[in-house]
Amino acid sequence: MRLTLAGLLALALVAALLLPGAAMALTLDEAIAYALKHSEDAEISREQAKETMAKGGQAVAFIWPQVKATGAYTDLDSNAEENKYFPFLNTPDKTMSAGVQGSQVLFAGGRIWRSIELRKNLLGQAGQAEKGGLRNVRAATRRAFYGALFQNATVEVLKDRVQQRRAELKDAQDLRDAGVVTPLDARQANLNLNFGLDALKEGEALAEQALIRLNRTIGAKAGGKLLAPEGEIDKVPDAEKLLAELEGALGKNELLDARTSETRRDGALLEKKIATGGYFPELALVSGIETEGADYNHRDETWSLGVNAAWNIFEGNLTRSKVREAGARLRQAEEGVRKTREELAAQAEAYRVDAKTLAERTALQKEAVTLAEKNYEDARGQYRAGTITLTQLGEFSLTYAEARFNLLRIYYLRQELATGILALLDK
Repeated sequence: MRLTLAGLLALALVAALLLPGAAMALTLDEAIAYALKHSEDAEISREQAKETMAKGGQAVAFIWPQVKATGAYTDLDSNAEENKYFPFLNTPDKTMSAGVQGSQVLFAGGRIWRSIELRKNLLGQAGQAEKGGLRNVRAATRRAFYGALFQNATVEVLKDRVQQRRAELKDAQDLRDAGVVTPLDARQANLNLNFGLDALKEGEALAEQALIRLNRTIGAKAGGKLLAPEGEIDKVPDAEKLLAELEGALGKNELLDARTSETRRDGALLEKKIATGGYFPELALVSGIETEGADYNHRDETWSLGVNAAWNIFEGNLTRSKVREAGARLRQAEEGVRKTREELAAQAEAYRVDAKTLAERTALQKEAVTLAEKNYEDARGQYRAGTITLTQLGEFSLTYAEARFNLLRIYYLRQELATGILALLDK
């Protein structure tokens, strides 16, 4: 038996869950494979697809032979006197009947072959709906995965801040002991350290919550050891390459959302044509056999074979109302196709603008981090030399931290951008 890559990844992850002491970190591909197999949303998507497929079967049920079996048993009693002269007029005490009736529709105003087409359409809708649902699972997993990576990276910055605050406290204590600064600086440095530790605790809690969201998203069982993401937030996909692929698929009308809206429109058109078929007569081949009598040895048998014609001359405008309803749904579906195309084009353009802006911001923020780090190092040296105050050093420390946080946020936004593009590409 040959296993796919997704299957191998899923098996490896299950083994990691079951083996004591096994590593609980997982890559993005492993997380997606696990989510597609275990998440509730993935299962719901598959069940919804089955529901739509079942509707396709219902659409063509009437075109197949219809067979119905009937049976009855009646036990009668009466206080009326029996007719001695004409006994055949007496009602029997017991009657039994059984029969089989069959029919096959021959003509229904075009509804037969259009129902077959509608079934194909509904099967297509089911497949597209399942693809869309699983696509959403992949996108949700990516967002949760990178959200956890972002919070982990934030914790690392907060840990560095605590180390900086510890070093600043040591500097303030050394300067106090040397008589360069007052005890105020040492107390303030200690207070800054406490603030840093508090921020770290908050960051660790947010990181834990992000891990819980990730595990919930991929369908990991509650109560077990949390699965942690493996990767780096700054390893972002090539947005330009993804955008080129997106624009190519948009130009060729290959995007899943566009094809889904068109399939729904085609289905609505078929439903209107089927409703219009109600104006025409319906022909069906019918046959049957029925037996009836007081007992098995004394029974009458009847056979029938023929063609039935039915034409609803007037039914309270029911067919007309159905046609109007189907026409309204068709117009809504046509508007949905137009709206979907416009929204996809607008979204692609927005992604293009975001990609350009985020690339520029990344370059600027990287430079800001480098400059802020050098400024902080210089400021700390000046503080140790007694040329600036602890308050001034704190401003440089805050600027350095903010620059690092901003760079992390930009990396996260770039991951969000890539996730959105990949979702439109059904990846």
